Amino acid sequence: MISASNESGRPQILLHYPQLAVKKRVLIKVVIFGLTLMVIIALIWLVPALIKLRRQAIKEKPFPLHWEAIIKQNLIFYKHFPPSLRKRLQGHVNVILAEKQFVGCGGLQITEEIKLTIAAISARAAVE
Repeated sequence: MISASNESGRPQILLHYPQLAVKKRVLIKVVIFGLTLMVIIALIWLVPALIKLRRQAIKEKPFPLHWEAIIKQNLIFYKHFPPSLRKRLQGHVNVILAEKQFVGCGGLQITEEIKLTIAAISARAAVE
């Protein structure tokens, strides 16, 4: 306990509780830790959901007719797919083309035809 006087000259008793200051600091740290943990958990949950939404939007984009012609020409299995399976394959091809980068080695120029053929072969595993 500390004694002091105010402007009127009367003695004033000031109480000092160091344990309360420590408890307050600990409480602030716990609250900050809890909020940080909640943000991390929210991000862990939210990021996959946002990726799924983005991929769904990409799958629903229209598939150009000249792309379909290229796939029909290069991949025999595509001709035997029913329309529903073709539609799913096209959606996966759209996602692969949107998310992956194709790089040629040894001077190979990556054309649209090469990209489509590789993407369609890769997408086949997802639809079957």
